[in-house]
Amino acid sequence: GWHVWADGFLIECIDTASGDWVPEGSPGEMVITWLGSEGAALIRYRTGLLVILDWAPCECGRTHPRLSAILGRASDALKLGERLVFPRQVEKALSSLPEIGPILMRVERPRSLARFILRAELADSSMVDNHDLYQSLVCRITERLEPLLGLQPRIELLPPGGLSE
Repeated sequence: GWHVWADGFLIECIDTASGDWVPEGSPGEMVITWLGSEGAALIRYRTGLLVILDWAPCECGRTHPRLSAILGRASDALKLGERLVFPRQVEKALSSLPEIGPILMRVERPRSLARFILRAELADSSMVDNHDLYQSLVCRITERLEPLLGLQPRIELLPPGGLSE
C-alpha cells in the first residue's frame, strides 16, 4: 500500500452513510485532515475515495499507516448488507465468460433485505432455446457472484439486444 505521512496528515476511514469510523481492515471513505495548514484549513475533507487503512507495522520499517489501492468511488459502491460491492468487481468476475455480452445490475431493497439482480445479454441467440446450456451458464454466473455479493443473485439472461428493448 501507500504510506501516509502521519506527521502531516490525519487519515480516517468512515462509513459513507453514517460517518462512523469503520474497523481497521474494512473498506471506508478516506477522510483527510491536513495538520500543517497555516492559511487554509483542510479539516475532515471527505475525498469520496474508498480505501482500506492499515496501521500494522510495515515490512519496510516505516511506522506510518498505509492505504490500500483505491477500491473505487463511494458514489459507485453498492451496499449489500455489510458488504460494499463495486460494479467493476462484478464485471471482472464475469469478464471471462464469452457467452455473455452487456450486463445491467440492479439492487432492490424490499423490506430491509437487499436483492441483487443481474440482467445479461447472451452473445449467441441459440443459447436461449437450449435449456441445459442456459441453466449451466446461470449456475456458473451464480458461482462467481455469490461469494462476492454475499447473497444469491437473481440472474436474467436475455437474447442479444435484449437490454435495449
